[in-house]
Amino acid sequence: MVTVRTFELPEPRYGEVCRYAGADPDDPSSRQAVERVAQICRGVIRAATCSIRLPVTLRDGGADFPFGRVDSRALARNLAGCREVILFAATVGLGIDRLVERYRVRELTTSVFINALGSERVECLCRLFCRETEEAERAAGRFTRPRFSPGYGDFPLALQRLVLTFLDAERKIGITLNESLLMSPSKSVTAIVGVGEERCRAALGCCSFCDREDCPERKAPPAGEN
Repeated sequence: MVTVRTFELPEPRYGEVCRYAGADPDDPSSRQAVERVAQICRGVIRAATCSIRLPVTLRDGGADFPFGRVDSRALARNLAGCREVILFAATVGLGIDRLVERYRVRELTTSVFINALGSERVECLCRLFCRETEEAERAAGRFTRPRFSPGYGDFPLALQRLVLTFLDAERKIGITLNESLLMSPSKSVTAIVGVGEERCRAALGCCSFCDREDCPERKAPPAGEN
């Protein structure tokens, strides 16, 4: 059964919003911009997730789920030791997209910071969901893996459509996908969280399992480095 939840998010992380905006966090004007868009977006964000617990069968080069077979060595590495996963989708709603478009014409800088705030907000939502999931699993004697999304490493982005359909995400929390595999609302995420009986070896997060070493979001050193 798909579970739908809504969340109240903590205050935005100033440095993260600046990073997404490509702004200097030491510039006083950046802080002013972040504080302003935080006020503009207050009451607009609708943070929600839908999720389901599923069995998984790992195989060489991929994994089999009730919604289909996934060929991805990176995903298989991430899920090593897991027999179950939590499949989820998360969004902060269409309000951010509407504000980005409204301000793009008259205040481009404000539009950029609103877009950056939206990115920070959906990441905050995912962290919150994963942390609560980790705590619940640990209480039951199980351990979670870092979340892994379509588009990471060799996990095909095209699987996004299958994931959203299986979760009934359009009806549950309003997420749709266009022909270019772009989600609407744009500040939305789909991901898989592995659940196993052993602790995860990936102290650096999902980047440890992703082969794309030139990714600007990478939080792990290239293979072979410590």
